Amino acid sequence: LRQGVSSGDVHTVGVLVREDDGELTESFEFSLDVAAAPEPSEKNKRAVRSALSTLATWFVLAVDGLAVVGNGPSRSFEIIARAASAHCPETWRAEVDDKDDGSGFKNGHVVKTKRVQNDVFTIDVRCTIARRA
Repeated sequence: LRQGVSSGDVHTVGVLVREDDGELTESFEFSLDVAAAPEPSEKNKRAVRSALSTLATWFVLAVDGLAVVGNGPSRSFEIIARAASAHCPETWRAEVDDKDDGSGFKNGHVVKTKRVQNDVFTIDVRCTIARRA
């Protein structure tokens, strides 16, 4: 991935899925969107390397969170969100949103998103918590 990143690319870095007591499923999708830049400047290259490092950290945090027995269905995401917010440079915009897709948790799923964005790239972590029918 590190060698294949270029302007305008969108990369899905990984997807994790966990089942909780056979009733809830929780999945994480990590994606990196590299903004279209006029030229791959050294500053932009450093920013993308930083983004990849951040994604790798989040991915490890999610794996660790999913491995903890007894975690609530959104615990892993909260760990990622807190850690990411703590380590984002102030020039980045970090947001954590709890979103109901309109169907309601009891009938469908809850989507939580984490976005970090600057003028070079956007990182999205999407967490979907679904109750099995």
